[in-house]
Amino acid sequence: MDLGAAPGSWTEYLIEVLGKPGQIIALDQKPLSMTCLGKIEKMGTGFLFLQQSVFDQLPNSIPQVDAVVSDLAPATQGSKLVDQAGSLALITRAYEIAELHLKTGGHFVTKLFHSEDTVALAKTWSKKFKLGKLYKPPATHKESQEIYFVGCHLIP
Repeated sequence: MDLGAAPGSWTEYLIEVLGKPGQIIALDQKPLSMTCLGKIEKMGTGFLFLQQSVFDQLPNSIPQVDAVVSDLAPATQGSKLVDQAGSLALITRAYEIAELHLKTGGHFVTKLFHSEDTVALAKTWSKKFKLGKLYKPPATHKESQEIYFVGCHLIP
């Protein structure tokens, strides 16, 4: 499941990893790019796109998934306090969706912005996985506050 999927770069990557036998559920308020849609069609990967807010209820027909990947980010307002609150709400919702839809042993990856609140959340979340930690990819700019929570193997 790809949360915050538009324009589709994570979806394209997931399609390449999964190949034809895979199934991807993508969600975003904005549509996916034509490039992404073309790759989905070419690969023949099972695909469902939900064009809706992450805060809207997901359809009851959504199955349990092996992984939830979230690239959700708020529309920034220029106020650090407001932007951090928006980001916190989104990552909290992403985790709620993961709790509802991840299979036991599943994985959760979400982008977040480093703050005391996100570190506290990551500590709580890490207890739910065999391996859970914060990670800053080497390609991320040194001054960037963007980091990722990676949770591997959800514990029942």
